[in-house]
Amino acid sequence: MSENEEQSGPEVQAEPAEDTTRWEWWAIFGVAIAIVQLAIWGLVFLRTGTLSVYAYSVALPFVAFLTLPAMLLGLIRALFRPPAIRKSRTIGFLGLLLAGTLGAAHTISPPLSTEDWQSKEPYQLPFEGTWITLAGGDHRSTNYHVITTAWRWAYDFTKVKDGKRHQLDGIKNEDFYCFGEPILAPVSGEVAIVENTVPDNAVGETNQSKPLGNFVVIKAAEGHYVYLQHMKFESVTVRPEDTVKQGQKIGECGNSGFSLQPHLHIHSQNTRDFPYSEGLPVRFTNYRVGDTVIEAGMPEGHAEWTEDKGTIVQPNR
Repeated sequence: MSENEEQSGPEVQAEPAEDTTRWEWWAIFGVAIAIVQLAIWGLVFLRTGTLSVYAYSVALPFVAFLTLPAMLLGLIRALFRPPAIRKSRTIGFLGLLLAGTLGAAHTISPPLSTEDWQSKEPYQLPFEGTWITLAGGDHRSTNYHVITTAWRWAYDFTKVKDGKRHQLDGIKNEDFYCFGEPILAPVSGEVAIVENTVPDNAVGETNQSKPLGNFVVIKAAEGHYVYLQHMKFESVTVRPEDTVKQGQKIGECGNSGFSLQPHLHIHSQNTRDFPYSEGLPVRFTNYRVGDTVIEAGMPEGHAEWTEDKGTIVQPNR
């Protein structure tokens, strides 16, 4: 063996450089999931009824959740498989961000096929005396419900005296003027569903396992169901299949379900199933705001539910 052969030794092969133009699967997934999310929004805007409701309420947030593990994997690979900045990775991250944003942030009122619906049965305010609209109307600035489908045109009401909702410190349900007040049927119809066994919450607490609390559902007509929620424990006076007349007492105002303070929630929807239904616009008739009689309207609430602001209403009867 020659001296040159001894010095050369075995030949070492260099590892091939990583192909930075290759698309990683998570980046491909990011682009694909953004396209899927846009298609789901397209289905929402088609206003197909129940299908669009499920697309908005279930599919959008579910697809947005899928972006989290893909985003984490992309970040790990960017940190440990340089170069971190590649065209394919940038596009993948943008796709994931778009899909997550479209699904996680319901920042607009869902477009519904029921937007032009008008009740053939006139609504009356479901209480006597002077109450304030905590949440109500057609805009997010006055009604936090509008980003949901079933609650799209829902209201929260509570009673006021001298501009206040409660006496003393308001630390007990009994301090609130609305607690125990009669709740009246806003429309005539047949009682469809009743819940009467949920205890009232302490002020400041909620019952997330029974979010509707004690409630009554009135079927006013085919495709027209009226929900009245958060009633007082064991105060409901009607049963399923009972016929109720407008203005009839059906229970008392309480603080049950997902409710921090005593108040009444009311909304209408096009099926009896909750929450995957389309809300129906509710316009109350013949009520007063101050000295002004409103023939039909949507009393507005206020962006800050905790403040004593909103439309003060009173039945004109």
